[in-house]
Amino acid sequence: MHRERPMPVAVPMCAAMMEGLTDADYKRLRDTVQVMVQHVRRMVFLANLLGWNGRPHDHATRKDDDKAMAYRNFIGNSTIAELQIKHDAEVRARDTVTAKFNDHVEDLRKAGRLPGNETDSARDVATCVGGRTNTRLYEYRPQVSIMMQYFKRPKNIKAFVDYFQTCNQELPLELLVNVDHPQDHAEWVAAAVDSGGLVVPVFSANLHEVRAYNRLASMARGDFLILMADDDYPPSNSSDRPDCSWIQNVARLFERWPDTGAIGLRSHTWCFHDAFLAQPVDPSLLFRDSALAMDVAFVPKVDMAPLAVRKSAWHYIGGMDESLTEPGECGILTDWDLCHRLWVSGWHVMAVPATLMRHDAEEGSTHRKDGTAERCWGIQSNVADNSMQQRLSRRLQAELCIVARELNLKHLERPPGRGCPYTQGCEPGTPGTCDPENCT
Repeated sequence: MHRERPMPVAVPMCAAMMEGLTDADYKRLRDTVQVMVQHVRRMVFLANLLGWNGRPHDHATRKDDDKAMAYRNFIGNSTIAELQIKHDAEVRARDTVTAKFNDHVEDLRKAGRLPGNETDSARDVATCVGGRTNTRLYEYRPQVSIMMQYFKRPKNIKAFVDYFQTCNQELPLELLVNVDHPQDHAEWVAAAVDSGGLVVPVFSANLHEVRAYNRLASMARGDFLILMADDDYPPSNSSDRPDCSWIQNVARLFERWPDTGAIGLRSHTWCFHDAFLAQPVDPSLLFRDSALAMDVAFVPKVDMAPLAVRKSAWHYIGGMDESLTEPGECGILTDWDLCHRLWVSGWHVMAVPATLMRHDAEEGSTHRKDGTAERCWGIQSNVADNSMQQRLSRRLQAELCIVARELNLKHLERPPGRGCPYTQGCEPGTPGTCDPENCT
């Protein structure tokens, strides 16, 4: 699922090298090479500033020289001594990383996992392992991409931008917005300029949720995606300051659970079959990740929005299925479809306690009495449901109940005093069955 190595290659040199490497070997070599490249880039850049024409002390006086203008922009207020210190630090870092790489190559050769000997070039090894870069090592990238579907709510724009600008100081973010009401273009263009690039608006013509989120995900640069609605203000703390902890918790969970493809931040379903669940069903999360000190659970499916999805998982399954809706129609049931497709593709789905959003008190765009509500909750709901059934068996839904239970009991804790949502109990190792007609 989490394929790191490149596909088999036709280049003989690289094919021979890759054959004996473990995944861990490959990733370690690849990442070391990438860090080496970054240090060399900075080292050479600084060397250019220091060595321009051999006369760095004249930069400020050569005002009419084109080159002087370029170098002066880069140098800014830095002194030659400051640039030299930075350059020397990069040289030392480059040398340290290079030595680390060469030592690892030599160890692998001695262990028989890498062909060749000391006469072969380590550059050949770097060439072959450097084909597929680790995007998570790229600098100046957001870690989380907030993706918002927007339609006719201009009063909310400033509140959202201000909120995520504050959170951007705690965790690198970007706010991608599908503006489905281009008449509000001026406000979003101003937000993009004033936010220094944090806000990235995309102007569409009533794409609505499914195609909007797919479009935004194709642009996202963060490792983790959070799907947002435009009518819910994010939470604040007791002092009415933006509370960004829920975004940080998403990143922490994804980092800890690499097989998790989605995290529900709103509501979740323990199981589709009531016979599998203790009655009355407790909607709260009854398990805990003690390492993160967070309440969390593996669940069959979750609702949006907000909804967090690992970007690699999103692209792996093809994002939201556009086959389920017509352009301009709501994405009802596509969140459940996304969860089912993640599970059958090898990913897991988790949920955390609902993030308490503050609704803007205006009527939702899919609840208006102008026919929109019936289009979504009546017609589109029926269309999506019948379409999904073509690839959604009751057996799958039953087995997801069992799988989620087993993962909860195996990996998470149930603190004393908390209830158990399952009729089979919550003792680790106890089997559970849930056939399509009768869960016991």
